[in-house]
Amino acid sequence: ELCNWDKQKRLIGNVVNIPIDTEQTLTNILPRQFDQSETIQLKFMRRIDYTNSYYFDKIRPAKILAAMKFLVRTELFKENNIKFSQDFFEKYGLREEERAFIVDDADANFQVSKYANTNPPNIQVNQSDQQTFNNDDLPEETLLIDNDENAMKIAPAEGLRPKSLLTDKDAEELTFLKIYGGQKYQLEKGITYGARCKSEFRRFDRRCAQNISKLFFSYKKLVAKKLSASIDISIKKKRQEQSITAGQALDENFINELVIKNEAQMFLRSIRSSPQYWEWKKMELNAMIRQLGCPSFFITFSPAEIDWLELIVVLVKSNENQDIIMDDAKKLTRDKRIELVIKRPENNDTVVEEVETTTQSDQVQRLPKEVPIKYQIHTHRGNCKMENKEFGYIYCKYGYPMPILDETIILKPIDAKSDGYERAFQNYMKIRKKLEEADSLFRNKKEETTLAVILAQLNISYDDYKDALASSIT
Repeated sequence: ELCNWDKQKRLIGNVVNIPIDTEQTLTNILPRQFDQSETIQLKFMRRIDYTNSYYFDKIRPAKILAAMKFLVRTELFKENNIKFSQDFFEKYGLREEERAFIVDDADANFQVSKYANTNPPNIQVNQSDQQTFNNDDLPEETLLIDNDENAMKIAPAEGLRPKSLLTDKDAEELTFLKIYGGQKYQLEKGITYGARCKSEFRRFDRRCAQNISKLFFSYKKLVAKKLSASIDISIKKKRQEQSITAGQALDENFINELVIKNEAQMFLRSIRSSPQYWEWKKMELNAMIRQLGCPSFFITFSPAEIDWLELIVVLVKSNENQDIIMDDAKKLTRDKRIELVIKRPENNDTVVEEVETTTQSDQVQRLPKEVPIKYQIHTHRGNCKMENKEFGYIYCKYGYPMPILDETIILKPIDAKSDGYERAFQNYMKIRKKLEEADSLFRNKKEETTLAVILAQLNISYDDYKDALASSIT
């Protein structure tokens, strides 16, 4: 399904794999005789009695017949016992003779005029007749006859039993013939299916990456493999309390109790973005905090691909083999940038190394020596003021105003039982008070201060200043 807001596609529902009778399907759609240029309108239906089709296209029977003659000789078709009799190719063969283009059958008996082979009379062309006109001035065309209702309908999978993607080993190669060409994918020992997907979608050959159906198919198959492996592990855990009878399985209250205990959903941990997956990651994060302590800050990266100029430069080089600079990428239209991203729909972090190399090698020399800095002034709200009842002062829970430093340093907390902790914390209280005064002076009179001025006014050294800041870390 096409998303309107960014023109990308999304998958709704599941992937159903149904092996079909190829010869019988082609027998239903191919005419008895056809020429090289003949086309057929074809509608793929889930059931033949449905009104709307799930896929509609125009096909050329000659191309299909030529492809089948090649594919039946491949090892993949031979292993899956896909055959076409010689009578089939003789019955649905190409016509060698030429045929006039006739729309209405009544015109087939039309007799050519006796003047058709004579020289036409000379016609004088006026100068006004030679003037060209602009096509934009013409009115829009109106569709008088819609031939879609005369399109051929087929439901090749109707009445057939679906087959699991896990048991149908050649489903991928048989479904995407334009990618694999009837050749079987030889997976080396020790290579997982996930590694195969990464190799197919990230390689220089873009056939897999540009096929949206192939991408969704591989994703669903990978999810099915992960679920199957998780369920197998869960079944092997034989516990007395996990033995479920048929009566218990039909009891809704019993199943709800299992869901509450998380015993019925543990296997979903392996599926990325599932609730159980994020719960597992939350538990890992909490364990890391308990082991390493509270983090100073969290960083979350959410790149906007179409506005990432360095990425657009790399995508133009990868997709179109053209070298452009960021100024050229900035001039590209939004639709063009969206098209570049869609052509490479897999994770764009695979080109981060290329972007980093390009930035370091080509653009570092052009960077300005002095980079302008724009300050973001913090405004205290009602919920950011906190009171320290032990020491009797009010502070901002976000740490504003921030301490002044001329360099980036890493501070470790000071043990509260050490000898210098009390003196360092008293200095920190003086620093906080001085920072509040400097912040008020900057907001009201736009007067800035420096670290040297702060140290001189407090009469402390730079080492004492760092110890004071370290004493505030809990």
